[in-house]
Amino acid sequence: MKTLSTASELVLGIDVGTSSVKVVVRPADGASPTRGAGPTVSSAGRAARVPVPWTRVPTGAEIDPRALADAVVAALREALGPWDRARDVRVVTVGIASFAESVALLDRTGDPVAPMVAWFDERGDAEAPGLTGVLGDGEFEAVTGLPVSGLCSAATVRALAADDRFDRVVTVLSAADWVACALGGEPSFDLTLASRTGWLDLAGRAWLPGLASWTGLRTAALPSLAGPAGSRGRVTAGLPGVPEALVGAEIVVAGMDHLVAAVAAGAGTAGTVWDSCGTAEAFLRSTPPLTPDTVRAAVGQGFTVGWHAEAPNQVVLGALRSGYAFERVLRLLGVASADDLARFEASTAPPAPGASLPRVDDPYRGSYSLRGLTSVTTPGDVWWSLVGRVAADGAALVAGMDALVGPHDRIVTGGGWAASGWFDRAKRARHPAVERCAIAEPGAEGAALLALRALRRPRPAPDPGAAPAPR
Repeated sequence: MKTLSTASELVLGIDVGTSSVKVVVRPADGASPTRGAGPTVSSAGRAARVPVPWTRVPTGAEIDPRALADAVVAALREALGPWDRARDVRVVTVGIASFAESVALLDRTGDPVAPMVAWFDERGDAEAPGLTGVLGDGEFEAVTGLPVSGLCSAATVRALAADDRFDRVVTVLSAADWVACALGGEPSFDLTLASRTGWLDLAGRAWLPGLASWTGLRTAALPSLAGPAGSRGRVTAGLPGVPEALVGAEIVVAGMDHLVAAVAAGAGTAGTVWDSCGTAEAFLRSTPPLTPDTVRAAVGQGFTVGWHAEAPNQVVLGALRSGYAFERVLRLLGVASADDLARFEASTAPPAPGASLPRVDDPYRGSYSLRGLTSVTTPGDVWWSLVGRVAADGAALVAGMDALVGPHDRIVTGGGWAASGWFDRAKRARHPAVERCAIAEPGAEGAALLALRALRRPRPAPDPGAAPAPR
């Protein structure tokens, strides 16, 4: 297998995560599709990570979409730096995964007219109850696969509709689709990310005009839908800061980050639980498409249903704001980085079984509390209590998914917080056979893999009598 130093063709994977943009560079390598073997992505390569520069606001956070695109370009430049101007190296394709719910609102020129609101921002909460009346009582859940919640893009965007600039919105894009356009791609909306908006008819795989209108959008503002790993064109020359080696590469939107990571981890198959431990911890089960009644039941039990990056399956997803809870409590304990946490856990013994521990109430909400603190409570007591609470909540989600779609036979964990030895220990106390994904950046690796699959996918032969496609 080629190493990166000798490869002439490269594939890139971009994971636009909540905390940072991750980019991996890999040599394109794989068996010919005609032999029936799918392409692979070599493990020899390079990676880069750049923080996402959110602006903190009272309700959560927001970002200028241009600043998000700049962070992606900075990560691309760092990852490709040693090979940017090498004449014998070219990037053939770039795959993009991203967080869901947050959207870019664009005017006729393609420029943003409002901030991109973070998925965890609370400003859509007051608008969310209005979703119930658009389709009728209980129908929103069955049709969209989502609960009535401020997490839906529809509710958050409605909260922005009072801005005078809102009348200029003509296009709405997910974060990954916005990055694709910033690199020169054509506007479209990935199906896995559309599944998280509240605008999508899940079974029909079509936009719901009534919900777009309720949001305050023209129906035409929601662009065409694209299936997972859909091509959006090629990286355009002359874009500010974009590395020359990237020009001409095919742009592929791989989909929602957690789903794309599952593909890289080999956890996108039926029977496998993918436990993606990021700022949000997502528990995923791949399943054949569900009936509306089962979708309604799933949402009623606290899950969501959407389309998976492994077509043609759907995904049942349960989520906890685990990383969000961890970060705040660890900051209180003076633990500010992954290295700090590793040192803390290595130098601190977990409490003995049966020890009296404090309790963390509402750990996933904006306001949380610690109860039961005493004069002998230690930082280790607080941390062990929290990881135990979160692991128990995760086990309850897994049990609920088993009841809906059948028993699981594997649990695979990955993502940044899976590196915590204490969190891993708390999980294994409930699921002894947990497997740890060895891939450092599964979201970016999955984006690269899906982009390479798209590149190798057989294309239909052109019709010699057809008119040329417009450019």
